[in-house]
Amino acid sequence: MRVLLVGGGARECIMAEQLARSAEVYVAMKEKNPGIEHISQKFLICDYSNIEAIGNWAILSKIDIALVTSETALSKGVVDALREAEIPVASPPSSGSVIGENTTYTLNLMESAGIPRPEFMVCKKQAEIKKAMKEFGKFVVKPVLKIEMGGTKFGSADFKKTKDVLDYGKKLIKRHGSVILEGMVDGEVFSLQGMTDGRTISFMPPVHVAKRALEEEKGDITDGMGGFTSGKLLPYMKQSDLDKAHAYLWKLVKIMRSKGIAYKGPILGNFMITKKGVVMLDARATFGNTESLNNLTVLRSQFADIVISVIEGSLKQMSFYEMATVAKYLVPEKYPKKTRKKEISVNERAVWNNGSKYYFHSVEADDGKVYTAKGRTLAICAKATDIREANLKVEGAVGGVEGKLRHRRDIANKKYVTRLVKRIALLREYD
Repeated sequence: MRVLLVGGGARECIMAEQLARSAEVYVAMKEKNPGIEHISQKFLICDYSNIEAIGNWAILSKIDIALVTSETALSKGVVDALREAEIPVASPPSSGSVIGENTTYTLNLMESAGIPRPEFMVCKKQAEIKKAMKEFGKFVVKPVLKIEMGGTKFGSADFKKTKDVLDYGKKLIKRHGSVILEGMVDGEVFSLQGMTDGRTISFMPPVHVAKRALEEEKGDITDGMGGFTSGKLLPYMKQSDLDKAHAYLWKLVKIMRSKGIAYKGPILGNFMITKKGVVMLDARATFGNTESLNNLTVLRSQFADIVISVIEGSLKQMSFYEMATVAKYLVPEKYPKKTRKKEISVNERAVWNNGSKYYFHSVEADDGKVYTAKGRTLAICAKATDIREANLKVEGAVGGVEGKLRHRRDIANKKYVTRLVKRIALLREYD
């Protein structure tokens, strides 16, 4: 069986690895990923907006099924184009993938489904921003388009004065027509993702993702600097927290179905445990980057079989090894700011000897050499009996990567995890 995967980051690298266990993997990606190149049977380098080229290549390659995970590819209509070419796709069409593109749409959909979420206001003028700031007191500023979610900023943590908020809001309004101000809620976050055939969802273990670029939760918001799982529940979670997250994601699928949207494929929810319970912060129409690295590291099932079952409408439940995982990104020193490309090298034996694997995310490959590119460079992942051991493996493997890179050493260490546990315990105590 030939499976087409559309996307080119570390997420797709580990997916290609999983698919290759039982299928031939063909990958369409915008820029060449050396890891994916090594795993795939064939690959196509193509801009995701060139949906005709991707469709034609898929037909010529005699693709049997496809999975589109790149957010950009989803937004460009690649799924619709492949379906028009009569290639079955285990990803949502444009009508469904909008939950991964437009924050306002997603928040309104959550409200329609009766899912608890933070209060928000859509602002089209600076006067409306002032009103929202006054009403919420503590707030979060979010771009309407999720492709810019790195532009999410938190009130006092990211702005020094009111003028800075207004100026930033004005810039986003000029770019997208509006900006979202959301009332800030206190708690700790977790992500939950899975696959759905539209009738049920097969869930993966919950993942904690650290978003800030620098240690001690400082620096800019990113798509994720790393994260961890513990096999089942995260150390600061109760079963009831996970049950609510399961229910909320299913409500989202059901509300889309009631609106005539046949949603099939990956789905991701971001949640927060607060003193009033679990609230849903956001949703995506694909797998998360950090989440995929953690979840697929311990996948027991054949991933290709799961993809087929989504397409056939007879979803198979995924099985996972009950082990802890840790994944951390190594990034250019000034990330997320732009930097000049620098050569890097990976000692595969050193990474392997530390019980870890690495996956390229954003790199340039030229004449056998690898260079940093615009985004996060690569991820290192490990599994173990507990989070502490998995973290030690990753930290040991980092020494096998040479180049001007940095990573967050604090993610998943004892102090980091203990802080999360104590914080949630204190919130629950004052519930």
